[in-house]
Amino acid sequence: MERKKLVLLPIILLGLLLPSCNNGPDTSSSPDVSSGTPSESTPEPVQLMAPVLTLNEDNDGLIWNNVENAVSYQLKVNDGEYVGATDYAFVDDIGSYSIVVKAIGDGTNYSDSEPSLPYAYLTSAISLSNLSRDGMLVSWTAVAYQTEISFGGGEYVIIEETSYTATESGIVSIRASAGFDAENKINYVGESIVKSCPVVSAAPSSITLEDVEDKTNTDLQELWIASKYDNGWVPTSGVASVSYEALGENNIKSMKLDFWKNGSAFRYSRNINYNVAYNALSLLIKGDDEIDFTLRLNDLDTGIYADYRISDASSNWVYHVVRFDDAGWSVTIGGNTFTLAQAADYLGYESAGEAITVFDQFQILLPSLYVDGGPKTYVVVDDIKFLNDDTPSQAEMHYDLEGKYTGELSGTIFRLSANAGTGMVETLNLATNLQIPVVVETDDGNVNIKSSGDDGAALNYQGKVSYYGDKISYVSASGTYAAYVANLNVSRVKQLDDFESYTETGIGYDANHSADARTGLRANYYCDYYSGSASNPSPVGGNNWSLMGSSDYLALEQANAHSGSQSAKLKRSGSAGDMRFLNYNSYSGINPGFGAGNSKFSFWAKGDTYDTTFRLRVYYVSPVNASNQVDGSLSVTTDVVVPGGSDWMHYTMDINASRVVFGYSMTLRVNWDHTSNGYPLVDDIELYSANPWATYQV
Repeated sequence: MERKKLVLLPIILLGLLLPSCNNGPDTSSSPDVSSGTPSESTPEPVQLMAPVLTLNEDNDGLIWNNVENAVSYQLKVNDGEYVGATDYAFVDDIGSYSIVVKAIGDGTNYSDSEPSLPYAYLTSAISLSNLSRDGMLVSWTAVAYQTEISFGGGEYVIIEETSYTATESGIVSIRASAGFDAENKINYVGESIVKSCPVVSAAPSSITLEDVEDKTNTDLQELWIASKYDNGWVPTSGVASVSYEALGENNIKSMKLDFWKNGSAFRYSRNINYNVAYNALSLLIKGDDEIDFTLRLNDLDTGIYADYRISDASSNWVYHVVRFDDAGWSVTIGGNTFTLAQAADYLGYESAGEAITVFDQFQILLPSLYVDGGPKTYVVVDDIKFLNDDTPSQAEMHYDLEGKYTGELSGTIFRLSANAGTGMVETLNLATNLQIPVVVETDDGNVNIKSSGDDGAALNYQGKVSYYGDKISYVSASGTYAAYVANLNVSRVKQLDDFESYTETGIGYDANHSADARTGLRANYYCDYYSGSASNPSPVGGNNWSLMGSSDYLALEQANAHSGSQSAKLKRSGSAGDMRFLNYNSYSGINPGFGAGNSKFSFWAKGDTYDTTFRLRVYYVSPVNASNQVDGSLSVTTDVVVPGGSDWMHYTMDINASRVVFGYSMTLRVNWDHTSNGYPLVDDIELYSANPWATYQV
């Protein structure tokens, strides 16, 4: 209505100024227009409405409504000057801000509006604290528009809480992000922050990595990958294989790892994948008194590995427990060396045991060792376990000091008989032999043999035990008879067979029976003969050898023995060919092997009517087969003749004292001069370093 009045007013004034239509003189009074003075003042402009501020669609600034008749808008931040603006973007500078906007009029008809109601907001930098752990609970403090969580590499999801309890092992990742909190009017700025923390649950129990009992050679070679170091780790002909050197009543098998003393390091690797925390590693291991071991946990992706060196290269079984918080572990990360516990802390784990979840390989390393000729040897490993208990780190040595030991010094043969901590030290071949009752005390590979009646006054011998108690090496001696035993080493007499344990001749693996049917004496010997044909082929002999077909090829003899009450009667053919008697474990490969410095293979034999030639062979390899049985580097052989009609006589063959003996065979050569069969007797088959049967010879 105000605008309408303003339009009509000029029209009315114009009408008044026009001359009258009667053209007569105007007698009415009229204003004096010549003076130029207006009759009314110019009207005031209309004030525009104030804008209303709102968030834009992306929540990253402000917009406002269009004010009618406004020609522009001006915006002021805090106490600053008004400046022209069409919108407003929130700023990243940290601080508090108050925004007002006013509509600008044309200055004639419309005047500027009052400032809008202020829009106050805060710009704040996002932050995220380090994640803290208490068991499976992860906590954090975040200043952010949005906080998200990811577990185990999964998708991020929004989380309102500031803690998370995991139910399984994995990586907890928290992401703090920028954005505008419309409810609280806070503009969070900065690049997204991500922090992660591993959580690892405790293993419910210990776990066995390897006990070998249900494994074959093929199984072990698939699981344990062998390599050697030659300007990098490369394949090797060495392999992991089943061994029958075992410790413990229920242990039958162990794992043999090949090694050459040729200057190369060797490594055996097995993959692992543990996502729970263990606190220790345990294993049984046995070397050869020269080879050290390094246990390694390796991560293939990052190249990070943790080493623990076992410098005790004992040839006795040693049960090692190595806790993961043991200071002996060495880890290199980024050029810095840590213990495994320190590395665990560096990587965000609560304990060293949790850090093993990083690794995906367990390795046994045999460091480089050079011996002239680069001989092949091996180490034996068993019962590898990851433990979750309180067992402390330890190295517990196991060996047996029971039985007869012999050694020779300056022509004098000594024998130690030990049983349950007591025994006798005696000489065998002097005109007047020593006999000294002794006490045998042992601790961690050391043995003290001292005269029992006088607390060591007569003899106090200190020695070092090796090869599971098969060898005692001199360390020192004191007492009346110290000079007699100075530098005396003794080795256990290994009774390979004395035939006393058999109750029957039994059934053998022969032309008429399978290997599974074996019983009695014949179960312990694999028997074949040189037939010159392929009939009933012998797996060990190959072409021209056949399994025994006769019923009298081997028998238990109970009427005549060298010692005890039983011996074995072997058949010699007068026409069928050589007849071989191989201890069965050499064929099957389950012989544990015998070492410890014994230098003689021996047996006692009694002749039949005619001479019999025995071809003796001792094997340094297991199992024996058609290709390796006559390899001079893997066996030793000699012929001895047992005279016809002879009484019990002792026969020996030199063997390599540094090699492990896995078996033996006796082949009775055919006697073409006498077509009748012969049946010599055999007893007391042994390995020794000095003759345990020696007597004084005038």
